[in-house]
Amino acid sequence: MKKTILISIVASGMLFATTIDNLNINETSGVDTASTIINATVNQAQVNVDAMGGTISDVDDVNIEQTNSISQSTVGDGEGTVEVNQGETTINNSIISNLGLKSTNTISNGSTINGYMSQVDQGGFIATDSNGTDSTADDVDIDATNSIDDATITNSTVKQSYTTFDSSTVNDMTQVVTNDITNGTSVTNYSTLLQAKTEIDNSQVTTLTLTQDNDVESTSMDSAMLSQGSTIIQ
Repeated sequence: MKKTILISIVASGMLFATTIDNLNINETSGVDTASTIINATVNQAQVNVDAMGGTISDVDDVNIEQTNSISQSTVGDGEGTVEVNQGETTINNSIISNLGLKSTNTISNGSTINGYMSQVDQGGFIATDSNGTDSTADDVDIDATNSIDDATITNSTVKQSYTTFDSSTVNDMTQVVTNDITNGTSVTNYSTLLQAKTEIDNSQVTTLTLTQDNDVESTSMDSAMLSQGSTIIQ
């Protein structure tokens, strides 16, 4: 397994607000070369901006580049529960401005994702508001490439490049996403693949631009669900 980079930025806000100007993060997360993960939880390259005490944290000029991969490896044995989370950015009760997020997520080279109830999440961005202080994201630019290449996925859930805004305000967001499932990939036995899912719930959004390229080639699917480029506003 490659070196794991875990970055957690937590602003308690109990006495003072936290302000960060010009934050740059470059992350590489990998499960590689005949690795086997069974009955385990793996979290890699997470960023969490959270004003837990109620005072809003303010983060300006943020650039995040992340590469998340599972290659030549096995996740799950068909019986135990496994969760793999690579490159998730969460904003809670905070303000983030001028965010650039570039994410590359791959499952390849004969890798097997095998439930029971296994879940793999790659490249997520979540803005939530848990205490009524309002999370705000201004000028958000997301560029994501998601690829499943020569892999076997059975009875599992895979989410690549998922974006959620819940009770938040979003101003000027651009998202460009490429999704590919290719090269003999097999998806079977009630598996669910979600690529580039954007969900906006009880939020205010001004200027949203989505560009998505979805491709399935040389892939077999049986008793499975595939969603590419899904946008839900409610």
